[in-house]
Amino acid sequence: EGSEGGGYLAAAERLWRDVTERKLYITGGLGAVREYEGFAYGYCLPNSGYLETCAGVGLAFWAGRMGEAFGRAAYADVYERALYNNILVGVSLAGDRYTYQNPLEARGGSRRWAWHGCPCCPPMLLKAVAGLGDQIYAHASDEAGDDLFVHHYVGGSGKFALPGGEVELVQRAAYVWDGRVQVTLRTLGPRTFGLHLRLPGWCQTLELRLNGAALEAVEMQDGYAVIRREWQNGDTIDLEMAMAVQRLTAHPYASHLRYKVALQRGPLVYCLEGIDNPGAAKPTLAAEPHLAARHDPDLLGGVTVIQGLTGDGRNLLAIPYFAWDNRAPAGEEQDWMQVWLGQTGLEEPSLAQAGDLTGWEHRLYRPLPV
Repeated sequence: EGSEGGGYLAAAERLWRDVTERKLYITGGLGAVREYEGFAYGYCLPNSGYLETCAGVGLAFWAGRMGEAFGRAAYADVYERALYNNILVGVSLAGDRYTYQNPLEARGGSRRWAWHGCPCCPPMLLKAVAGLGDQIYAHASDEAGDDLFVHHYVGGSGKFALPGGEVELVQRAAYVWDGRVQVTLRTLGPRTFGLHLRLPGWCQTLELRLNGAALEAVEMQDGYAVIRREWQNGDTIDLEMAMAVQRLTAHPYASHLRYKVALQRGPLVYCLEGIDNPGAAKPTLAAEPHLAARHDPDLLGGVTVIQGLTGDGRNLLAIPYFAWDNRAPAGEEQDWMQVWLGQTGLEEPSLAQAGDLTGWEHRLYRPLPV
């Protein structure tokens, strides 16, 4: 690329780190300031942020290009976060209403619209969906050989023209509800290459099997599990990623989010809606909230919900953020939504000292210990 190309890449990486380590919302949203639809200073992340659907789409495209340039799984992690949260929330489940902005809390009046005088978000949603196929797989080739990458876990298949002949990867997955993924190879003869499987940043426990046998020592490279071998037709890789419910906290400098947690399972961020949580407009989780996930096939077209306990002993129910505002509240007392929740016990002084940044290097969010 020469020195000029290297300079551009270095600048892109500096900008990327500034955004993702200081200004990125937990849903993959961008733009804290409503008045000019733009960034604020670092760690300024109010829940009323603008977080335009279009900005989430732009971030996803940027993440995809950064992944092509640098080859690290962290970029696909950000793409995934934006796609399943800040982008997907932009369209109703019926597909006929849209959002322009996607704040992390609402108290009445926040609704999707059937039409808007500045109709940029619906076509950007279409661009995001149309471009997803180009993000799932990648093929790299150099003097050392060929490498195939699985960036995203989406049921379907991808074909690659390798020097020795075509290879097809067939995925079977119920992602994002389930962390079990199966990849089967289809080829007319033996093919030698490295297969790279992204291990998402949210994943803390996993199992990897090749043709039913557990792989104990797996090469790790830039956030990918790498299997290099001579592949045969029908070879199957099973990846099982535990999807535990996580409580995420924000960097101590993010003053709007101190003493609060957000619920996440897999790549999905969750929220509470008043329609499911009557009488708890400012919910606080219990110190031991006993969070558990279950799939409800009859709710919102079939979603996995999170159940638990509030600090005052009430039952709570959280739904994926992308699915909020798809039901009409019965009254004003039900007309609210919230992502960041109070957490009993987070007021401890040791957790309130913004000067103690141990463990926060290059991180904006991290899970509480289980």
